[in-house]
Parts: sequence; C-alpha cells; structure tokens
Amino acid sequence: MTHILNRIADAWAALRRPPMDPALAADLGLAATDLAVLATHRADVPRRMARMAGLYGAPLGGMERWRNHEMISACNACACRVQCDKALDSRFPADPDSCGFCPNARHFRHLSGEAG
Repeated sequence: MTHILNRIADAWAALRRPPMDPALAADLGLAATDLAVLATHRADVPRRMARMAGLYGAPLGGMERWRNHEMISACNACACRVQCDKALDSRFPADPDSCGFCPNARHFRHLSGEAG
C-alpha cells in the first residue's frame, strides 16, 4: 500500500512541476527557474499583485528580475489571503497604511517612491 501511495504522490508532484524548456524561457526573456515560478503560482497572484500595487501607486513594469521573482513567491506563499481579499474589496477601499500585513509592502513602498 505504501508503494502505491508513494507512486501517486510522485505523479502528483510531477504534474505540479511541469518541465521547463530553457529555450522557451529564453524566448520570453526569463531564466528557466523564473518560468517555473510563473507556471506554478496560484492563478490569482497576478491580479492580487496588480491591485495591491494600485493601492500603493506602484508601477509593476520594469522592476528588477530578482524583485519580481521575490514578490511573486511571497504573494504565492502568503498566509494573509483573507486580509488581502478584504483590503482589495472595492466596496471597502483600503489604503497602504492598512496593508502592512502584505509581505510585499516594503517593495510596493519602494516602487512607489516612498521610503521604507
């Protein structure tokens, strides 16, 4: 029984980690590891990051690759999704001062030109 469960776990892990083609990554201007992060993050991460950036007045385009990778990873692993949902709810607009829970708050402050 353990053998079957291990095979199922291995198959599931393989599905969640698609092979990354270095040529495809290069065509997109990314490293294969960056492409892997983008391919496996939660589907709502880009929307969350864009909306949170809007609250801070922070542009997301043109940032350093390391910062982009770090921010995507942090948002993907964030444990404050309920707070984030409330902050991003357009019926109750939040401001940056109430979004300190965000693991990317310091990056958003930096990108918006604020000290922090």
